[in-house]
Amino acid sequence: MTYLRQGAAVGNSGTTAPISQTTPQQLTRDLFDRGEPSYPAFPGSKGGETSRQAAEAIAPRARTWRGRVAKIFAEIHPHGLTADEAAKRLNATPFMIRPRVAELSKASLIEKTGERRPNPDSSLNAAVWRATELLRQTLDAPNTGAQP
Repeated sequence: MTYLRQGAAVGNSGTTAPISQTTPQQLTRDLFDRGEPSYPAFPGSKGGETSRQAAEAIAPRARTWRGRVAKIFAEIHPHGLTADEAAKRLNATPFMIRPRVAELSKASLIEKTGERRPNPDSSLNAAVWRATELLRQTLDAPNTGAQP
């Protein structure tokens, strides 16, 4: 897998706010801006030209979507969701959300519960994910730095 690298990381977001008032942009700045940007902070590709182009195309929106997905998992903790259930809650396609779930997992912000259940629109079972302690601690920690 290859990873996109883009400009310098933006600093942490501004003031402390409850999760219900935290924007997806603030959330992902705090969670993913820890040095030079690379996967999972930026979408990866599997080596082909089409995959690389798709990763580049989604990169500007991936941060916001990661934040939205992380926020849902944090809000429903200790309960979990499959990636497709999260997509349904966000009124998004599973193709947008599944990669964000993989990125959050790679960053140790969500974890598998060990449970599997059917996806809403298929008979296939999928892993159920939940927020980790790291995600919950990050949301509870004071934020300092530049405003989004």
